[in-house]
Amino acid sequence: SLADNYQDDPTIRRLIKFAKLYGYGGFYVGNLFSYITPYPKDLVDKDLSFCNKNLKEIRKMIALSKEVIYGWGNSFEEPDWLKKNVSKPKCFGKNKNQTPKHPLYLSYNNKLVDYR
Repeated sequence: SLADNYQDDPTIRRLIKFAKLYGYGGFYVGNLFSYITPYPKDLVDKDLSFCNKNLKEIRKMIALSKEVIYGWGNSFEEPDWLKKNVSKPKCFGKNKNQTPKHPLYLSYNNKLVDYR
């Protein structure tokens, strides 16, 4: 997501609707990588090492959340550090390669499922 605390993007607007439909009072969104792009193919040639600041902020979000929902799309598997920090993740469904579906193009009648 390219959104920030001043400007929503289509993904955030969709997540706001999902949050309301699921009865949530709010949500956090974190990017696993410090490199952000709306074009997943751009990630192929980038160094996707995890940024310590991202890890610290994501851990804070996890600690403040009752539920963690994955939604990064068809790009990569769940990182080991995330497996260690999230015991029962949910997702909007799984892609053929078992990655969590990205929420942007999903129907609003979509139900959350256990990720693992």
